[in-house]
Amino acid sequence: MYKTRLVLTLFASIGIGYSQTVIATSGSVQTNLPLNSAKVAFVASSAKSADEAATQAVLSTAAGTAVATTALRMIPIVGPLAGTFMGPMISKFHKPKPVTGFSIAFIPGLTAGTVLQPGEMHFIVPAQALQGANSSLVRLKTSLKDSSRIVRSVHLSAKVSGNSLDASAGGLDVLGIEQDEIPCKLETRPGGDIVITPSAPLASGEYAVVTIPTDSSTVPARLVWDFHVAP
Repeated sequence: MYKTRLVLTLFASIGIGYSQTVIATSGSVQTNLPLNSAKVAFVASSAKSADEAATQAVLSTAAGTAVATTALRMIPIVGPLAGTFMGPMISKFHKPKPVTGFSIAFIPGLTAGTVLQPGEMHFIVPAQALQGANSSLVRLKTSLKDSSRIVRSVHLSAKVSGNSLDASAGGLDVLGIEQDEIPCKLETRPGGDIVITPSAPLASGEYAVVTIPTDSSTVPARLVWDFHVAP
């Protein structure tokens, strides 16, 4: 009954405590991209893709936290994926059991508040934001159902013991990464700042500059600067 899909709730805010801005240059116009508070929800599912898994759950925010819910089961997560338990436990796991699903980073809202004009552009990511992380430029997937934009997802398999999933207890495997990464040229400046230059002009749509932790693939993204390219 429960093997078709499970849902775990993960409450996390990406980028809290950081005040860095990414400087975007489009033509002769410079724009400071504000750091957005992206959310992360872990959707436990037997689906083959994050898009398919997201259709089985509702990604939403409540009191500034991220929530993924369905009618089945919710399990708390401890360790690096720590989150607060929400909702009743329908039944308990009595022995370690693998759970597979997708850790999804998303941003509430269907479009970014910052708009860039189309044309040649580049982005300067400050060195302080890159400590222990790599930078990337990705196109966001709009989810009308959830009124949000999906940034990046990590396909995971981890063991559940007792009433919680402990990502630090071993038995965690990264099965794949899903992202719409834009081909770019990366240049390191003196001092450690990174300049990201798209290989081709960006089409209209939703994008984000993100930093991705180098020490853990379980976190889809660390910091997110989103923007919209005008038609």
